[in-house]
Amino acid sequence: MTTKKKRFDSDTIMLVLIIALIAIFVINMFAIFSSASQNTASASGAPSSVPKSLENLPQMVGGC
Repeated sequence: MTTKKKRFDSDTIMLVLIIALIAIFVINMFAIFSSASQNTASASGAPSSVPKSLENLPQMVGGC
């Protein structure tokens, strides 16, 4: 009985890498859009969750 080693050809490896990159891209875009929608909601008048240490930042740097 002889056993053959199964080796992936270069086309299969490239296909797997492209699918992985597309999956990472989609996950990152979802995270960016979800983050942007949260920032828009807080900028539109919803209460923001600014830490106490940053509340007086404009006065510290000479801003409004």
